[in-house]
Amino acid sequence: DVVVVTVVNADDPECNYVSEETVIGEDPSFSAGGLNDEVFALQFVGDGLVVGGNFTLFSATTANRFTKLLLTGALDTDFNTNMGSGFDAAVQELALDLDGNLVVVGLFSNVDGNAYSHIAKIGTDGTPDLTFSVGTGFNNTFTTDVDMRPSGSYIITGNFTSYSGTTANSIIARLPTGAIDTSFVYGSGFNSTTGRVVYDPFTDTILVSGNSFTTYDGNTVRFGVATIVRINLDGTFNSVVATHTDGTDPQFNAGIRGLSVMADGRIVVTGDFTIYDGTAVGHIAVLNTDGTLDTAFMSNMGSAFSDWTTRSKVQFDGEVMVGVYNTTTTTFDGADANGMIRLESTGVRDLTFNTGVGFNGRTGPSDEDGTNAYVGGNFTQLNS
Repeated sequence: DVVVVTVVNADDPECNYVSEETVIGEDPSFSAGGLNDEVFALQFVGDGLVVGGNFTLFSATTANRFTKLLLTGALDTDFNTNMGSGFDAAVQELALDLDGNLVVVGLFSNVDGNAYSHIAKIGTDGTPDLTFSVGTGFNNTFTTDVDMRPSGSYIITGNFTSYSGTTANSIIARLPTGAIDTSFVYGSGFNSTTGRVVYDPFTDTILVSGNSFTTYDGNTVRFGVATIVRINLDGTFNSVVATHTDGTDPQFNAGIRGLSVMADGRIVVTGDFTIYDGTAVGHIAVLNTDGTLDTAFMSNMGSAFSDWTTRSKVQFDGEVMVGVYNTTTTTFDGADANGMIRLESTGVRDLTFNTGVGFNGRTGPSDEDGTNAYVGGNFTQLNS
């Protein structure tokens, strides 16, 4: 069995428990069954936690790749029942729309017996929204990420070249009805697969990362292994965020896995890379809005991470949660990273975030409710 989500109270020095399955809450008595495979996405929704991934069971109950847990750690049986047979392949990411519905993307082509090619909308009670019209949907193997525009439409990235017969090269905007948002004009789009997409409220633009594409609407945007592009809300090209100042050094020398934006517009980038525009960085780079490194933040992290980082999450208070891929060996500035760390907004490690000896498997998506941090991954133990 695999523990795929847990809740950590940041100030609890006795966060010391092990479960074969899922642990929710500050106290291990809140454990109530568990998911049998990895969580790739999670979202706190007020009365519970919506999770998506590659799992098919919660304890002995069928829960195909998408379900909801109550704050006690128990399965929300009403939500799970309303999901019917669930998704037929992995859920990669999810987002809340302006009405509180859940927009879901991933590798799937079917939701509860209904054809939904790599995107679906789920109601607040877990019922698939069959009025969400996708036609033939996306034409290729997967969608990667989704985020919301302020107007309420969804920006989707991934590995596709068309949506319901309309050319859409690895990016598109969709209205809440499922129709294409024609106000988002992407031209020829990207020339290969896109990764993370994030709305940046500080600049009112959209950020897209990628490890494959080299152009966006005819503009060269990648000089190295990975890059970040800024797009205007109407879909037009804005700028290349990831700098390439001397024309020789790569923007990033290895892949990007995570992208998030701080309240002041600084961009947190996580992944496999160790060099950014000629400067050594330890698998994390914090960029100013113009793409230059935030040198003060970077300096406060010292040598940063010794191995790959996965996802980052900017909390309400401005601190940043960072997950790691190889949790048993990864260090942060020479000290054990314990599977996940929290950084202050200055880059200093927040030592009050205490997970003891930490997680024993990969950590990735995280969220919070103002008190507890919710963490997903494929770990089986915490602080044991």
